[in-house]
Amino acid sequence: MCFPDQHYDENLKKCINGPCPCYPEEYTYEDPCSCDMFYECKNGVKVLSMCEQGYHYNVTMRRCASPCSDICPKLFLRKPECCASTRGKPAPVCPATKYRVYLPHPSDSKWFYHCENSVLYCNRCPPGYRWNIDTDTCDDSCMCP
Repeated sequence: MCFPDQHYDENLKKCINGPCPCYPEEYTYEDPCSCDMFYECKNGVKVLSMCEQGYHYNVTMRRCASPCSDICPKLFLRKPECCASTRGKPAPVCPATKYRVYLPHPSDSKWFYHCENSVLYCNRCPPGYRWNIDTDTCDDSCMCP
């Protein structure tokens, strides 16, 4: 087992620093947490990419395509691995309201939460964007940590 930010190199038979290499070039992989994002191999590294608005990544075709349904089932799986670590800080608590409420992630501005019917959901901003607490949107000009 390797430390975080390392991967096991079969040729060297040891853990080395850096993300796991990605082959073949331009190959795409499903994002387990989002329907409209995917990973593609660029220069041997998996890079998070986003489909055009209104499209979802199609695992069978290995590209973005028009979705078969308007609902993304991944949004409701509540998988813990689909949210960045809070680094020991407490996750926010949803207020008791039927209205949608947005809350910042306590340690990583690439992520944010939204509450619906008092249920907390973790979401990720598109690549290159950060959660702007002033506007409650993902923003590409936000100088957030």
